[in-house]
Amino acid sequence: MSWVRIDDRFASHPKIAKLTDREFRTWVRILCYCGGYTTRGQLPEEADAEIPGLDTRLRQKLRQLHLLDHHPATGDTVHDWADYNPKDPTAAERQARRRDSRRDIDRDAAVTEPLHDRDIDRDIDRDIHRDAAVTRPRARAQAAARGPSPNPVASSEGVRGEGLEPTPQPPLTTPGAPPPPPHPAAPARPDHRQTRRNVRTGNPDDPPPPPRPKLTPLERGRNYIRNIGHTIEPGPIFEAALTATVPDLTPDQTLELVDEHADHVRQETAA
Repeated sequence: MSWVRIDDRFASHPKIAKLTDREFRTWVRILCYCGGYTTRGQLPEEADAEIPGLDTRLRQKLRQLHLLDHHPATGDTVHDWADYNPKDPTAAERQARRRDSRRDIDRDAAVTEPLHDRDIDRDIDRDIHRDAAVTRPRARAQAAARGPSPNPVASSEGVRGEGLEPTPQPPLTTPGAPPPPPHPAAPARPDHRQTRRNVRTGNPDDPPPPPRPKLTPLERGRNYIRNIGHTIEPGPIFEAALTATVPDLTPDQTLELVDEHADHVRQETAA
């Protein structure tokens, strides 16, 4: 997991104060992009397709505010990136310690697991032999006390050995008797949904109401703003709540709804 260091006076800096709400969010995404991909502050041209709101116009404005430094050879670079986000000198050491600890865990598991399984198998075999030594003599003694079975048809071995024929079974129905009456049909299950619908409308002959039209993600987002969104201040918390409530929004739709929410909150505050 990578991190981006931001000064606690970042939001009140004069350069940042000249950005709109959408441009501010895009600038934070630029910093997260550079930190996540470890670009050392460089912002390549292909980042425009991954960062919502980043285009040529915003790049030019960021250069004018000296938030981006443009070099003909390397392109755009975040200003003073190395000062605020230096390379971690202990990263290689921490990764080596993590690999060593993982190697020790795998080695210990390879040594202890077969011994554990072997002990379990040994205990199971010992219990099976002990139970057999106790139960088999007891079963033989009980069979000897009961004596021979009076029914020679108790096993298929006895039937074949003594030449006995199986006892014929009587027919299930008497010849010439009328067939049994059919089972009565089960009553139809009542339609409880239609019953509730009739109670609401008051007329049992009313047709069912038409299905509700399916709302688009943008319409569902606007409903969320009207119903609940005005209780949340504009910012990352509202954006996270919006994307969690309407997960199928596109990045552009999310930015549009965030702007509408900010305008809605400002209007309510002014009123």
